Amino acid sequence: MKKILQLSLFALVFIQFNGCELIDEPEAIPAYIQIDTIKVQTQLTTEGSRSHNIKDAWLFVNNQLIGPFELPMKAPGLEDGEHLVEVFAGIDDNGVIALPEVYPFYDRYRATKILKSGETLVVEPTVLYNDDTKFGFIENFEVGNLFGEDIDGNDNTRIEITTSGKFEGQRSGFIRLTAENPIFEHGTADFYELYDQNNPTAPVYIELNYKNNIPFEVGVIGYKNNAVVDKVYITGMNPSEEWNKIYINMSLDVNSMRADNYQVVIRAAKSPDIETAEIFLDNIKLLHF
Repeated sequence: MKKILQLSLFALVFIQFNGCELIDEPEAIPAYIQIDTIKVQTQLTTEGSRSHNIKDAWLFVNNQLIGPFELPMKAPGLEDGEHLVEVFAGIDDNGVIALPEVYPFYDRYRATKILKSGETLVVEPTVLYNDDTKFGFIENFEVGNLFGEDIDGNDNTRIEITTSGKFEGQRSGFIRLTAENPIFEHGTADFYELYDQNNPTAPVYIELNYKNNIPFEVGVIGYKNNAVVDKVYITGMNPSEEWNKIYINMSLDVNSMRADNYQVVIRAAKSPDIETAEIFLDNIKLLHF
């Protein structure tokens, strides 16, 4: 009898400690969020082109970061019910894949959504420019050309206006370099106040659409008391047979110069192996807060 009691107690303890293995509850089936692309909406007269190069979606659910995802994306592991869904538009800083960033001038997409277990909710975010965004300039080459400062000293090199090979609208900017005129360097005719001592780390960016068969660079010159503080070329664009878009981060250089005002500059040099160098430009925007 004693042996039977001992066996019964052993069986009870075994069941208590291992019941979770014997009576497992089924795992919850997650809901999913799918985002294929993020659109940009602008006021064309005051904010310019809607073209963008948004690469990533930074997804938050109920104020919790689910993750940055390369588009198109599908995020698992979400529970049933009503949730606050927020999406921030991500770009490659200076066109570098290894430098993903939330673009500070696009406002977040925000909506309340119902998620259902085992189902996929397709979200189609549209983002706007943040209300605090200041546009230093918007150059779409439809009327005139802001880059009128000839730095290279050669009247034969300039940004021309062309209707051939344009990106959108009626016109684009065009630079042509030859063996006789192989160097180009021009700056904006106007100067811009970009450094805010009360907010020295505020972002400053250039947006730019381009197509080119030689590399070119975009930079900034800082001036203080009408004298040059520094000139820095921030990033270079490699040749691209198709129209591309880049977001150029000028924030660190503007902050380090701490100048009174700034001039945006572009330069290029034709290599001997290229007979005629061609650079097309469009929708150049200078943005800051």
